[in-house]
Amino acid sequence: EDKTGDLGFDDVASLPESAWKKSSQGMLSLGFTSSTVWLRLELNNPGGSPRQMVFEIGHPPLDYLDLQVRRRDGSKELHRSGDMLPAAKVDKTCTFNAFCFQLAAGEEVTLLLRSHSSSTSTFPVWLSPRPVFEQHLRDRRYGEGLFYGMVLLAFLFFGMVWLVLSDRTYLYYAITLFSFVLWQASQLGESLRVLWPQALEWNNISNPFSGCLALIAGVQFTRSFFRIPGARSRLDTAMQAVMVLTALDALALFFIPVRAGSI
Repeated sequence: EDKTGDLGFDDVASLPESAWKKSSQGMLSLGFTSSTVWLRLELNNPGGSPRQMVFEIGHPPLDYLDLQVRRRDGSKELHRSGDMLPAAKVDKTCTFNAFCFQLAAGEEVTLLLRSHSSSTSTFPVWLSPRPVFEQHLRDRRYGEGLFYGMVLLAFLFFGMVWLVLSDRTYLYYAITLFSFVLWQASQLGESLRVLWPQALEWNNISNPFSGCLALIAGVQFTRSFFRIPGARSRLDTAMQAVMVLTALDALALFFIPVRAGSI
């Protein structure tokens, strides 16, 4: 952990072994921290042929990620990613927060990862051969496509029912579905990749904002579906208070620093 953020890759690589802490967790999570976090991994290829490898951090809301591959011959290669890094600077050799590199036969390398983020510093690390990663990515994209497609159809269906019946309950449910999908896409990094790759500040806000919108629409749908207004005055007052507070929270996102991933 670098509390000042002043250390570079060469500085960290020269640190004594006692400066490092071995993690016993399956997934390292440090919560919210303003420090720069460093991870180190020693890797070797004992086989007789070169291998294409992929190092992935499965937590898209991280702001800045830099991976340096340090080889024994002194050469270094830098890969960059993160949801606050301009698209022109993001490493395009793999996918978002995944870094591809090659290991020669019998080669040993050191991987140094630098992370700085306003979101939770959580590091689900995956290291796999590139063919395995690409198959996993195809399966994941297929599953996500089915999910988004089904929710989109439901959104259109309930939107049409609202237009035909003029019953706002269906409108509130359609908005709930839309905002939930937007929140999910933001959590998975898909919104930055597909919807607004250049709008970095908005992407940082969109995660908690869409969560607030889903909560407001969900509460309003519940009020309408169960006919709560007028029938249960105390419960209705409490639910309206929740919606007002959530709306204020959503507006505050545009004026105060955001800690994405807090919702």
